[in-house]
Amino acid sequence: MVGAIEAGHIPIGKCLGFKRDNKKLVPDPLTKDVVVRIFNLYLEGNSHQKISNILNEEKVLGRTNWLDSTIQKI
Repeated sequence: MVGAIEAGHIPIGKCLGFKRDNKKLVPDPLTKDVVVRIFNLYLEGNSHQKISNILNEEKVLGRTNWLDSTIQKI
């Protein structure tokens, strides 16, 4: 497992802000800005629930099911 990770093969599923390219995770230019915004909102003092409410109201990425637990995992 360590050798695979050192070679860039990350053994996880989907990850917001990244996409798979030949078994490697690379930044996804379509969603990376959402992740940056989530971090910035958190650094401004917003709670996980407040951030999920903002994303739901704005229908970010066409979604209205953002949960505070999703934000916390990010």
